[in-house]
Amino acid sequence: MTEGAAETRESLTTLHLQTLLQTRSFLPPSFTNSLQFVSASGSRGGLLTAWNAQNFSLQSYVVRQHTLTTVLASELSDLHISVTDVYAPADHRDSKSVP
Repeated sequence: MTEGAAETRESLTTLHLQTLLQTRSFLPPSFTNSLQFVSASGSRGGLLTAWNAQNFSLQSYVVRQHTLTTVLASELSDLHISVTDVYAPADHRDSKSVP
């Protein structure tokens, strides 16, 4: 893992849209303005990827039922990385079987 990639932080949390400001309180200051998230449903789920905007910029992101994939480009090199956060529900009725 490169030094810049090591600075990319991800966290599983029970994040709601209305608590976005509270979420920023536990992130390092350099990560508070560069993040993508999927809101939690009650006490379930909630995905967050945050990065240092001095080192990475957001290229794209994809939200699915239990995943958040964020593609970041390095501001220091030609490096592009994809970070995928996965929430695996304990109640498997929410999961779809893969054919």
